[in-house]
Amino acid sequence: MKIFYVLLATLGLSVTAQGSTSENSVNFINKMIEKRGMHGCRKVISDIFQGKNDDVRVNTSVMPGEKNALKITVTHGRKGDSMMTDVFLRKLNDKCIANVTAIMTSSKSCLSCLGKIKGYKVSGECADFTEFLHDKGGTMYMKPMGNGCIVTMLSDFRSVVQT
Repeated sequence: MKIFYVLLATLGLSVTAQGSTSENSVNFINKMIEKRGMHGCRKVISDIFQGKNDDVRVNTSVMPGEKNALKITVTHGRKGDSMMTDVFLRKLNDKCIANVTAIMTSSKSCLSCLGKIKGYKVSGECADFTEFLHDKGGTMYMKPMGNGCIVTMLSDFRSVVQT
């Protein structure tokens, strides 16, 4: 772990990590990014993390001199059913733009997971992965692991900067 932080320091990244168990997860994530100077993007964060009220761990990182860009990593869930979400958030003119990669691990089968995730249709297969496209945009990949499943979702979110 020490080597990891030395590498981050060498790259000039600034990293902050914090956890929350007592407040709404979306509010907590918004507070974390606002502490890092990213204001006006509450709507896009709410759209990404809607319905999340469980214990979360939030890591944020910025490059020096990049006041309009922030990387957020949020982990939440429980053993056998957890999620890690990476968000690259940036403000461009009057828009908040987020590129999102979410990785979910489940002890349930991929078929069972697919039954809970709405709006996706099979697009194709490559190696161990089945690709799905969402009817409103976004891509999902599923890979069986033992009796469980790994699900990776890629999507983009936009909103107008709120002042």
